[in-house]
Amino acid sequence: MLQRDTSGALSLLVVLVVGVLLSYILWVPFAQPTEIVNDIVGDKNCAAKQPGTGEMRTCAATVAAWKMVGPLGIGVAVFVLRKHLAKWITKLSASLHPGARPLVGPLLATLLFLLVWAGSHASTGGQTGIIPQKAFPAIIGVYTYVVVRYGPALQQKMPTFFEKRERLPVIVRVLITLAVPTLVSLLITNQDRVSDTAQKEQFVVLIGLTLAYLMLSPKGGDIAGAAAERLSMSPAPQPTAAPAAWSQPAPKTPGAST
Repeated sequence: MLQRDTSGALSLLVVLVVGVLLSYILWVPFAQPTEIVNDIVGDKNCAAKQPGTGEMRTCAATVAAWKMVGPLGIGVAVFVLRKHLAKWITKLSASLHPGARPLVGPLLATLLFLLVWAGSHASTGGQTGIIPQKAFPAIIGVYTYVVVRYGPALQQKMPTFFEKRERLPVIVRVLITLAVPTLVSLLITNQDRVSDTAQKEQFVVLIGLTLAYLMLSPKGGDIAGAAAERLSMSPAPQPTAAPAAWSQPAPKTPGAST
């Protein structure tokens, strides 16, 4: 059924539903690694600081930085194990029905983001922003599926933008991708007592994801091939090479020769 889904809509729905289920089921165990790291570095808070003061803002920034220690540790571990991870993905994809292979990448993205998100929101998982915090990792899977499945078509619809983007040095594009969400975050949290934190942080993440695609996606939109190359650090495939195992297989043209 998924293989006959030429629009990709059914596969997208599966990614969303399975991603939400995984996020809720695995929230507590996936929060443990980051919580352990944060427990080691100690619990820091700004309860004794006066709201609205420079001391309070400095303290808040320091606490936020400390809370990133756990997620960064997870990120480093994933980077170190990237080659083993790539081999596992390849084996898993090869064992699946062709129609299910495009789901591997998005669901893996959901799980990796869940490791970071659950750990940094262990005590606030019950909050709701744009969507519930526990369901938010599924959006990363949806995003991954969308850019892999529809990225090339989107770039074809916006050729002028992507041609001009390519003229910018990569470092400039990276700085834009990092700076804009940071500035937005500072603007919407510039309050004595920050309210609607879940909604605001989800909004900032979505801005970051959008900019990441617009500024950093490979020319031509082949996200799956580029991800496989970066993950394994293997040489770039030649034009005749087979696509990544979890990428969406191109539909056959009626009447094409075999």
